[in-house]
Amino acid sequence: MNKRIANIARMLRTTADVLNQNKDKWATLAVLATTVPGFLELVEKIDPAMLESEKEISAPSADKETIREGLEEETFLLAMALRSLGNFEKNTTLTEATSFSESNLKNMMEDTLVTTAKKVIGLGKENVKKLAGYGIVEADLTRHEEMIAQFSTIQTIPRSKLVDRKAAKEALVEVVDAAKERLTEQIDLQMELLRRREPAFYSAYQSARKIVDIGIRHEKKDPKKAEAPNTDEAAK
Repeated sequence: MNKRIANIARMLRTTADVLNQNKDKWATLAVLATTVPGFLELVEKIDPAMLESEKEISAPSADKETIREGLEEETFLLAMALRSLGNFEKNTTLTEATSFSESNLKNMMEDTLVTTAKKVIGLGKENVKKLAGYGIVEADLTRHEEMIAQFSTIQTIPRSKLVDRKAAKEALVEVVDAAKERLTEQIDLQMELLRRREPAFYSAYQSARKIVDIGIRHEKKDPKKAEAPNTDEAAK
């Protein structure tokens, strides 16, 4: 998550906690009674939006790999039958379209594999009667097509999840910015009216409003404990 958004979100939650704990104080001022509830509603949306933006996007890789292996095998076997048929009939269209090895299929990009499998299926349908002698019937081609469709579907999972997560991140930024804007342009100004009437509440609010940058903390070196010079070198 964006570090700036994380720090602002933390401040917004802290500020919302202070406001929730002091409702009896800000509710007495009409303007705050109007603006604070809307701010609190925005803050309540932050955590759900944050969870959506950080959802795991990895695809079910094991299932995907198994489906791909099956598709590669079916495509290769059908292609070999078609190539044999092409060689027998001197059909260059069949031989050229199926002139790839099993390792070629394994190294293909996903989109290329799908395109190749569809092309092989198309040729299989055109020659389905002739393929009967190879033990390949129409039902085999139908099953093969279903495997292509299944792999095509699972192939899009990471992309669709990436799109969803991007939208969730944009929604998170939008709600955080909206809540911060309401604080800055309305509630901060209105809280000044309570500076004298509710000093403890006002002070707690101001403390909550500070954005603390919580990042990697590095231990500061004590200058008094600086490394002493090498005595042997000093003696030279």
